[in-house]
Amino acid sequence: MISCINSEFSPLWFVKYLMVFVCISPFMYYVLRNKVLGVLLIGALVLTNAYNYYNGNMQVPLNVNTNNLIMLIYQYIFFATGSYGALCFKRQIETFSAMRSKISMLVLLLLIAFYFGYIVHFGDIITNHLFRWMWCISLWFVCDLFPECKVRSWMKYSFFIYCAHMIFVMCFQGVTNIIYMKTSGLKPYLEISEYLWLPILTIYVLIKIGNILKIHVPKFWSLITGSRG
Repeated sequence: MISCINSEFSPLWFVKYLMVFVCISPFMYYVLRNKVLGVLLIGALVLTNAYNYYNGNMQVPLNVNTNNLIMLIYQYIFFATGSYGALCFKRQIETFSAMRSKISMLVLLLLIAFYFGYIVHFGDIITNHLFRWMWCISLWFVCDLFPECKVRSWMKYSFFIYCAHMIFVMCFQGVTNIIYMKTSGLKPYLEISEYLWLPILTIYVLIKIGNILKIHVPKFWSLITGSRG
């Protein structure tokens, strides 16, 4: 299990950091519940992340194994931001504000323009990280503009799909690669088409597998999904 979580190509790498975040949450709670200390902590994390990059400590692209502490600091920026919002501005966040959502939409559009106008040509890892951070915060409020949709049963399978999709894709591609080897000139076209239809097939098959597990082995389903649906 540990080797699976630590694997560079495993979709479960984030679980390792989530475990750490949960463990330190009782201590960080008293910092993040304070509006001033919370801002100072998030600011310190952002500056530390930038220092790690510009000082040459950060391996690019980020590797979840060789950059454990650096990756943890980077990921905690997002976790701490969400925690800070929930602890200090819960009522304001949960109360719909059309003006706030429209301003957030404007920020998203400006971020898109900034991304293609600057980051694509001159940006580095840090400007990219700041872009993602601001994008997530803005998108959080933009979503309030859209009407609530009815939550269907398969929508609760996201964690299961996330954890299982890599295994399914690797097994499926192992079979298709053997088939493609016998198609000579068609191989490039088949591989391109696979890029388009394989994600749809993966989600469909995993939803069906989830339905079967949920109906026939509900206790096992609850165990592997953490009772998520």
